Amino acid sequence: MKLALGLIKPTSGSVSIGGFPNSKLNDKMRKDLFEIVYQEPFFSGGTIYQEITLLGDIISKEGVFSALAKAGLGYIKDIDIFLNEHEYLSGELALFNIVHVIVQNPKVIFLD
Repeated sequence: MKLALGLIKPTSGSVSIGGFPNSKLNDKMRKDLFEIVYQEPFFSGGTIYQEITLLGDIISKEGVFSALAKAGLGYIKDIDIFLNEHEYLSGELALFNIVHVIVQNPKVIFLD
């Protein structure tokens, strides 16, 4: 993962993403290409919609509902309520992290 992200340099050879040297990727390109699903969920106290979109308003509510369904959380019908961590199992909380990544639509997803 660190090699692909360009955080460390290879000791020999090179790393390319789709034929493009990763050493030439700028921050925006990295953000568009890669997302990381971390093991430990972290929530800031917002609504389900806000937690999934990280306060971005580019992602539609329909997109969030679609991502929830893809991650197995399709039973959630109201995303304008605050995400109460005590109402969900730890596995469900981890799925919220996956939903966040799905709505970003990266080309490569790293799982921590």
